[in-house]
Formats: sequence, C-alpha cells, structure tokens
Amino acid sequence: NEGKTVTTLNLAFVMAELPDTRVLVIDGDLRKDRLTAILGLDHTPGLAEVLRDPSCMNDALQPTQCPHLDAMAAGGARKHEIGEIISRLSSTRLFQDLQRKYDIILVDTPPVGSASDASILGRVTGDALLVIRMNKTHRESIERAVGLLQAADVSIAGIFLTHQKTYVPRYFDYYL
Repeated sequence: NEGKTVTTLNLAFVMAELPDTRVLVIDGDLRKDRLTAILGLDHTPGLAEVLRDPSCMNDALQPTQCPHLDAMAAGGARKHEIGEIISRLSSTRLFQDLQRKYDIILVDTPPVGSASDASILGRVTGDALLVIRMNKTHRESIERAVGLLQAADVSIAGIFLTHQKTYVPRYFDYYL
C-alpha cells in the first residue's frame, strides 16, 4: 500500500505529455495485476503471453485514453508458473524490441521484498524507482529492498515519497 501502481501511472501520464515522447507502461505484477484493472485493459494477451511467445508482442500493446501512452496488461499466469515465466525475461529481447518503439518504458512490479520479480525485471531494465509511503514503510523494509536490488545489479534511479502530509504552521492561516 505504498502507492506504487498509482505512482507508476501518474509518472507515465506525465511523461506521455512530453513532446514527441512515446511511453509504455507494463503491468509486471502477474499476481495482482492492479494496473491492468485500473486502466481497464484486456487481460490477455499481456506480459505473460509475450514471455511465452514473443511473436504476440504487438497484439499485447494496447492504446490508452492518453495520447502517446500505450499499456501492456499482466496477462494470464497461474501462480505456480509465475517464477518460470518471469525468469524468461533474461533470455528474451523483449525490452530491446520495445525500446525501438518507445522512448520511456515503466514497469509496475510486485513489492521488492515480496517476490524476486522486481529484481529480475530490474536486472533486465537496469534501473528501479522505489516508492516509499511516508510514516508507513519501515526503514528495515527500505534497507532490505535496496540490498536486494543492489545484489541483482539494479541501480536505484530515484525514490518517490507518497502520502506526504503537508504541514503548514498555524500562523500562516492569517495570511492565506
């Protein structure tokens, strides 16, 4: 509940407004696929199907209501096969092929500490953005996530702090 899916979508929407910028957002959470649900995407074909059969990549790319922003659903994967499907990322050219079509690719992953998916995806993409919820995400969880990503040779490109409460001292009320 740090807000990683909403943060990923908001970043995708902002990036898609940059001039001449094509953005792709991928639902890389094959267990919960919240991004797929929020955007109202067709569930298949998606990332799972593309990793099984790379020839269906173009069919898995779906336009969104936002110009210059496409999306790829998580797809259909049974819980017992998710590890096998995600491990195929390192042997495919999926991201190299997508980088020829898109300027920016964002992937919404499961939390770093809950599954190895984020580390595997990060190793393929090269960078990660951490989403941390103010006053909720424990320091130990952050340190563990950083350690797991570093162990997978994933550089942390940035950190988003979500649910920040703005504090305005009481005496400013007089001037506002």
